[in-house]
Amino acid sequence: KAGGTVSIPVANVVLYPGDALSDSVLVMKKMRSRKIGSLPVVRDVSQLRGRVALRTLLPGRPIFLNSVGVPDVIKQGSLVVVEFKVGTLAISSRASALQSGKTGDMITLRNVETGRVISGRVGADKIVRVDGR
Repeated sequence: KAGGTVSIPVANVVLYPGDALSDSVLVMKKMRSRKIGSLPVVRDVSQLRGRVALRTLLPGRPIFLNSVGVPDVIKQGSLVVVEFKVGTLAISSRASALQSGKTGDMITLRNVETGRVISGRVGADKIVRVDGR
């Protein structure tokens, strides 16, 4: 509708990078359609479920799509299980994450027992899988 209004979700408090976007920190706000036009802003609260702020979000302002993202599954410095598989052989160990990562990301880790730096892919189950090459 030209000149009409649309309701979009906005923060009701200042949200900092890493803050979770939950119903308690979001409200719906009516804005003029022409003011947001075709800007890449979040138009429905369902686009924010399970997301975190990637940039500081100010109260009452439209939330741009590139300002929110998926939270890290593994945080830098945390101890994680590392799994190494070759055929039917599976070895698991513990390692310290040298960087944070989301599901599917390649991250580097330090093996706690050997001190060796390795890299692996983050799984949704918080297990990092190392290639058997």
